[in-house]
Amino acid sequence: MDKGWSLKSHLNLEAQEKVNCAAETSTSFQQNKGQKKFNVKNHHETDWLCFRHPCVHHFIHSPISYIAMDQCQAWRRPCGLKTIDRRNGREPRSLKEIRYYDRCCRDQYYNSKRQLCCFGNIVLLEKPGDTCCGSRKYNVHTELCCEFTVKKKTVSQNACCGAVPYDSRRYTCCGGTVTPRASSHQHLNSCCGKTYDPRSQVCCGGKIVSTPSISSPACCGSNVYDRNQQICCSNVLFDKPKNPSGIQVGCCGSNIMFTSHQMCCAGKVVGKPQGVQNPRCCGNRVYDSQTQVCCSNRVSNGKVCCGNVGYNPLTHSCCGSMVIKGSSLSTVHGPQRKCCGRTFYDPRFEDCCHGRYSRRRGCCYNNNQWGDSRQKFRQLCRDDY
Repeated sequence: MDKGWSLKSHLNLEAQEKVNCAAETSTSFQQNKGQKKFNVKNHHETDWLCFRHPCVHHFIHSPISYIAMDQCQAWRRPCGLKTIDRRNGREPRSLKEIRYYDRCCRDQYYNSKRQLCCFGNIVLLEKPGDTCCGSRKYNVHTELCCEFTVKKKTVSQNACCGAVPYDSRRYTCCGGTVTPRASSHQHLNSCCGKTYDPRSQVCCGGKIVSTPSISSPACCGSNVYDRNQQICCSNVLFDKPKNPSGIQVGCCGSNIMFTSHQMCCAGKVVGKPQGVQNPRCCGNRVYDSQTQVCCSNRVSNGKVCCGNVGYNPLTHSCCGSMVIKGSSLSTVHGPQRKCCGRTFYDPRFEDCCHGRYSRRRGCCYNNNQWGDSRQKFRQLCRDDY
């Protein structure tokens, strides 16, 4: 405790903080979803608002919310091994709200229905066709992604040849070089400077290959194959199964997989578990998303993650990346509890300061919570938290 501390100097700082708060706050403060407003032009309301609702980073916070944003993690969830605020300081009031953000983007949560994760960068989904181009967003209907660079799509530039956009109707791309298509005969195309007839030939890797007996020709690297008979996975050819049931096949990297009973997880072919309606990948493993959760590439039973383990927020709580018995959302066994460091406390009778909780008396100036009187300031600032 600083020996130079005095109640007078402390209250002077308090008064200055109230002045700053009133100056930095807009003429009205909306609380409780717009149901109640405070006008800072009124001196008494300003005093009440700034005294019991600290002004931090140009925003007014209620005491309990301010404590929780800085010290507690009752409504925070870990993404990877980092605990982050999921709703801009808002405490979740239901399990549905907890699952509002459903995926991780590196160490941040994001809503996969409204946002994209592009190489660790979260961007907003605004239009149909929005997808990633490197760490940026682009729209496949109006733009091109040429080697992670976004280009505007036009009538004369509708495809990429390496990093260069070009007109695929008038030119061809051969080995990263744009060359004009043959114009002497409309039915002829150009294959790196050589003309060929696409009705009986294909151009694969700059080579012209005849396809008189192939019903659905396509290129796999520099080789030609029949898409009805084979499948090309990363320039590797596989024969499709010959059976009347019509089993669907797909690619997993350079391997083939049977999509009816297999999945591709992290480039590895894995079997789908029987009886699971909505299987998902967790690293290179498959899990049941109805009863399990993937936390830091580890499968765990539960609904949401706490560090690298799962838990049910209706029966347990996450505090400091530790799972503790008892839900912080439920009031069946008493009032809602708050997280303080690695344990919970009752906000009716206790305060949280510096990750520790104690009997309710507030925290010292410029930390988390204002006291209610001068006598309380005199007591709390002499206590060692």
